[in-house]
Amino acid sequence: MPSTRPPSSGGNSSRKNRAGKNLPRNNTARKNQPRPAGATSSARSTQQQARLAEQQADRRRQRLILAAVVVGLVLVVAVAGIGYQAWRTNRSPEAPSAQPTFGPTTISPGKPIVLGEEDAAVTLTLYEDFRCPHCADFTENVGETLTGLQRDGTVKVELYPMSFVDPEHGSRSAANAMACAAEGGRGQQFYAGLFENYGLQWSDQQLIELGTASGLTTPEFGDCVRSMQHRSWIDSITRVAAERKVDQTPTVLINGTIQPKAAEWTPDQVRQAVAAAR
Repeated sequence: MPSTRPPSSGGNSSRKNRAGKNLPRNNTARKNQPRPAGATSSARSTQQQARLAEQQADRRRQRLILAAVVVGLVLVVAVAGIGYQAWRTNRSPEAPSAQPTFGPTTISPGKPIVLGEEDAAVTLTLYEDFRCPHCADFTENVGETLTGLQRDGTVKVELYPMSFVDPEHGSRSAANAMACAAEGGRGQQFYAGLFENYGLQWSDQQLIELGTASGLTTPEFGDCVRSMQHRSWIDSITRVAAERKVDQTPTVLINGTIQPKAAEWTPDQVRQAVAAAR
């Protein structure tokens, strides 16, 4: 007889083994089906955005680190600069170079400090401020030449210490101490030391130390500095300069004649001007 088969239950029936148990469905074909193109693009775009965000975050971190390093370096430089400036203005002065000695000078109202031999052939008048940078340049350029002319008796210097630059502190203190030193017979040494140590604040202690280095070792010099003994003389010098319309330092005259470009003189020009005045 022809064999008969059980009726089919359609697509919903499970495959069974010989023992009649259900077999798992084969999903391999479904897994291997390609994803839609839109889903792949979206995933790739999301990954790129994540990488870009990470790169931007890295750059921000690098900029912050660089900024912190720059700020740190600026602070270090600023602190070092402040420290150097404090040391430069508050250090002890160095001893002046070797200078001739001309003896004590009498300090009189409105009268200059005379440095040199009284019978010198040429009188060179100087209006200077010990805190004036141009005066420091002038002395650095031609000071040695002038000292030589003072030493051989050719020139005597009439010094009018001014207080243009720092009238409340260093200029006045240095001018007063200059008068104290001239009274003590070491004016030339002290004058040289003031400009050779240009840039100091010129506290009383610094001025007294410079006096000691210049050969002024008596207590009277220190008392003269601390008490501003010659303050009225400084005021009289300022009045005389105003009356003579001296409005800048250095101002230089030779035998009473103003020298307009003396601030720019070279040593040779000093010698020529002095020779012409003899």
